[in-house]
Amino acid sequence: LERNGRSGSEPRSPGPPDAGDEDGAHRGTPVMGFVVPLKGIAKADSLLLHACLKVCDTLKNADVFECDIPVLLVIFRWRAWGRAKYLRQLLIFTAFFCVFAVEIIASETLVDYSHGSESQKALRLLLWMAQSLLIVFSTYFVHEEVMQFIGAGRQHEATMSAYVTGRNARTRVATGNFAWFMNASRIHFSDWWNWVDILLLVSLLSAVYYRMVFSIQRDLSHVNNTENVLLAGSTVLLFVKLLFYLRGFSQTGPLIRILVQVTWETRYFLLILAAVVIGFSLSFYELMNNSQVSGFQTYPDALLSSFAYILGDFDTDVFANSRSPWFTSLLFVVYMLVVPILLLNLVIALMSDVFQSVSRHNMSEWRREQAQILVEMENELGHLKRDPSLFPTWLHVMRNSNAAGVRN
Repeated sequence: LERNGRSGSEPRSPGPPDAGDEDGAHRGTPVMGFVVPLKGIAKADSLLLHACLKVCDTLKNADVFECDIPVLLVIFRWRAWGRAKYLRQLLIFTAFFCVFAVEIIASETLVDYSHGSESQKALRLLLWMAQSLLIVFSTYFVHEEVMQFIGAGRQHEATMSAYVTGRNARTRVATGNFAWFMNASRIHFSDWWNWVDILLLVSLLSAVYYRMVFSIQRDLSHVNNTENVLLAGSTVLLFVKLLFYLRGFSQTGPLIRILVQVTWETRYFLLILAAVVIGFSLSFYELMNNSQVSGFQTYPDALLSSFAYILGDFDTDVFANSRSPWFTSLLFVVYMLVVPILLLNLVIALMSDVFQSVSRHNMSEWRREQAQILVEMENELGHLKRDPSLFPTWLHVMRNSNAAGVRN
């Protein structure tokens, strides 16, 4: 694919691959060149990928990315600018994660040193540097989130303008500020990864605030429990965010898609499972909430013990201390038949079905993940959208003439 700084208004024959391009390894391979016969699909104002993703959500599959045109557009944008920006974001996130780990380790170690010692001073300095870097990284991610939100609003305006026609075919759809905000919110928060970003930033900034307050007061020996909860939640969300950055690789992208799809398809079944566990835990609590039976003194303990029963962690000897030993034993047998044997095997079968369904379209599911990443990153490009080498009018393609399929 020839990349140049000219307007690209006319189809041109592709030139030789650059020495640094990955296609350069295929020199000498017989190819046939052609132009994708759709003008402007790679332009910055093209809504082709948005439409393809909407079709995938409607049909609940990625079959549309088995067609040549969407796949060619994804491949071009990924090679032109998507891969470099994606790897840069991954590098920034990795540095952010390392600073977060240093902040936690330094803050917890600081408590073990005596006040005023040289080691405590060095650790306090390291802690302040890590906290400052966390604020800088958080500011960067907040800016990214705002740009994606604004891009979602512009996407809605462009979509509406594409469907509204007038005499001059340039009818502009004018919406109020409130309507624009609501439409942007609907589009932006329809992606659950954005919820992860918001929760991560809120919990992390709140935890850093608590940490800095205690550091200023020089009272790190009495760390607030709220801060520990926020840091623990931020750690989990950071690992979930790491899954987001693994979507762009061919080895891990389909696996992440399978994980998300299995979780989504089993949501109602898990709701039924939770209702059954809650119902039986109430029964166990009513029968064993006396001081002689450990694990059932309070209802939260009874709920946790009922969940542990599913995993095989139980002791039937404690039933003798219940209010009705024979009925408790009968209830336990019914519970173990319904939940671990019946419901859990059903949910495993459902997960297996979803896994096989997604695995049959492994490559198309990965292209779908790439398309979602490209749509999100496109909102952050700014002036680069005017670069004709990144957003050309025509797509020139060279395909291996000895094999069929767009992957060649």
